[in-house]
Amino acid sequence: MGTSQNKFGGVWTQRKIEIFMEYVNAYLTIMNKYSFKLIYFDGFAGCGTIDISQAEKPKLDLGNSNTLIEGVATKVIGSEHLKQFDIYYLVELDEVKCQVLASSLKAKFPTKRIHCVFDDCNEKLKSLSFFLGRSADYRALAFIDPFGMSLDWESLKACEGQGIDLWVLLPSGVAANRLLTKDGIISDAWMGRLERFLGLDEVEIRRLFYKTSTTVTHKRWYYFRCLDG
Repeated sequence: MGTSQNKFGGVWTQRKIEIFMEYVNAYLTIMNKYSFKLIYFDGFAGCGTIDISQAEKPKLDLGNSNTLIEGVATKVIGSEHLKQFDIYYLVELDEVKCQVLASSLKAKFPTKRIHCVFDDCNEKLKSLSFFLGRSADYRALAFIDPFGMSLDWESLKACEGQGIDLWVLLPSGVAANRLLTKDGIISDAWMGRLERFLGLDEVEIRRLFYKTSTTVTHKRWYYFRCLDG
């Protein structure tokens, strides 16, 4: 069982939402010229709101009482743009958050086609790609803001050529770099996670991120490249 609130990640969280909403408005303006049916897909939808710490409130100028801001999914569904999405498909792996999200959105937007799904984003993203590949009259905008390394490369690869505008925010500088140890000693579990995340096998990972120094008795690995460098 998880907490029913998303935690605020700093002023960047608010700016991230603002930037994406600017893109959503531009996307809807462009798609209004066409007859496609539109799907909005959120792979890590959360509970619909984000809890703001007292320390961050002054930076956002939210007044004295408000401690929550709307999450991306709620913002998108509440858009007043002339063109609207036909379907909102929101995925959340935390069951409690998914239930809170569904209840909140049903109350706020009773007439909109909203599906809140308790499942893994990777599986649902591949399902979306499969659907779009067989439904020429649909297009999709997908927002993927995963926690850590929860997103697999093969899920992104499945979206190629399927009419999806894909926004992916990956914390590569934190998550993957922690698994790419400086001495090159990486457990099988960590290497498996890196392979799924990067879409590379161990040989390629070591070739791209490590240099070697060979002595008479053994080989040493030296980590020389971080993902955000």
